[in-house]
Amino acid sequence: MEHTNVESKARSLAGWRLACLRWFKGDEAVASAVAADERQIGFSISTIVLFHNTCTINSLSHLFGRRRFATQDHSRNNIWLAFITMGEGWHNNHHYYPGAARQGFYWWEFDPTYYLLKVLSWIGLVRDLRPVPERVYDRAVSGP
Repeated sequence: MEHTNVESKARSLAGWRLACLRWFKGDEAVASAVAADERQIGFSISTIVLFHNTCTINSLSHLFGRRRFATQDHSRNNIWLAFITMGEGWHNNHHYYPGAARQGFYWWEFDPTYYLLKVLSWIGLVRDLRPVPERVYDRAVSGP
């Protein structure tokens, strides 16, 4: 007995639920259910990756990197974490002045999340982005 591609996906992704749909409603219902399962898988994977990035920042950036500001905690700035987390790796900056829209305080600190927010502010979708005050730059332990 030969199986179609839709039937193979149905068996591997949803099992008995899709078999019931096919029996009651036909092949179109199976195709629709397979597409819904693929969307759920995509959502789950992206959510898991985002969660792990958050956990990575909250653990590794308290262990590895450099401290620009003297804070009460052990937060550090880490360029490698900044690249894989779209700018969140400038964790010591964030802990010292969490009110700023940007976490990379200097132009050479890669912070694409801030760049996106800036573009959205030009379009009018975001407003009132708080800059880093000059007094914060003056208090840096290891400056530019």
